[in-house]
Amino acid sequence: MQLNEIVQLDEFPIHDPLFIKQCKQQLDENGALVLADFLSDSAIKKIVQEGLDNQHLAFFSSKQHNDKTIHKRKYPIRFYLKRRLFLPNSC
Repeated sequence: MQLNEIVQLDEFPIHDPLFIKQCKQQLDENGALVLADFLSDSAIKKIVQEGLDNQHLAFFSSKQHNDKTIHKRKYPIRFYLKRRLFLPNSC
């Protein structure tokens, strides 16, 4: 799939510096950025299908761990993530 088939670029001009600035401002102010309907319906269907096709590769783990990448960011978020399902990157 091409980028324009995945992201709704008409509504979310991700290459536009003004759009990027507005997104960063929302992230800085709220600690989160919500882009409702960012992905196209066809991309979501493909993602869901890929998950279903590869679910046999998933396994359960109850290990608790910190997401160390979060701690390196500007926002000092400290919490533990509980993994319930893991789908390997190699799928």
